[in-house]
Amino acid sequence: MTTSPQPPRARYRGRPAAWLDRWGSIVPILAAEFIVWLGFGALLPVLPLFLTEQGIDLATLGLVIAAWPAARLVGEPVFGWLADRTGRVPLMVVGLVATGIFSGLPLVLTGPVAFFVLRAAAGLSTALYDPAARGFLTDTTEPERRGEAFGLYGAAQMGGLLFGPAIGAFGAAFFGESMFSRERDASKVALVHLVARLKVGGFTLLDTQFTTRHLAQFGVVEMEKRAYHRLLEAAIAGEADFYRLGGGTGEDILQLVSHTS
Repeated sequence: MTTSPQPPRARYRGRPAAWLDRWGSIVPILAAEFIVWLGFGALLPVLPLFLTEQGIDLATLGLVIAAWPAARLVGEPVFGWLADRTGRVPLMVVGLVATGIFSGLPLVLTGPVAFFVLRAAAGLSTALYDPAARGFLTDTTEPERRGEAFGLYGAAQMGGLLFGPAIGAFGAAFFGESMFSRERDASKVALVHLVARLKVGGFTLLDTQFTTRHLAQFGVVEMEKRAYHRLLEAAIAGEADFYRLGGGTGEDILQLVSHTS
């Protein structure tokens, strides 16, 4: 009895199903690891911008960033020991949830100490998750397939680290450098105060990088590069004082901005 070989398309369609049949039990772990490193990677280009906007100097910035790997360095052996003596899945769930919480809290809790503690807590959370996840991989794969399983696990990590920075950089470029604010329309209020200060101080040029309807009400116009350079040279040659405007109420600032004479 003979059987005809499968068409190439049928073989290709069967490969994903065969792969899922073999690795379906660890796909959630791979997906979780990809998401964790995607989030970590997305913070790489954005975190320094955010921290410096919050007044963190470079030395403190280095300490805050180093808190994450330092916490993992200390925590992984301890949590690895714990993962061998308790349920792995609960440790993984707690670690993932805590990682998300501690990664987002710096938007609410600010200051050098808070940034350092929260970054270290995020590192400890991932340290809680990772040994348990690796142990789970060992438990659910055959000995002859464990090398391949850990290869997929590492590939999930690198996949997240590959796409994360691109997502973070795109978000930073799309939303602008002033995207972090804790009050609604805070950037618009700050812009009004900036325009008033520049007008009183004798400044003649403000580069907004792009034009929007909101900016257009302040007289923003698009211009060619050569024209901009001419205005820039004149602005640099002039005299101005950024601190000439000492203060004032919101009404005072609006009157300065709307005054055209």
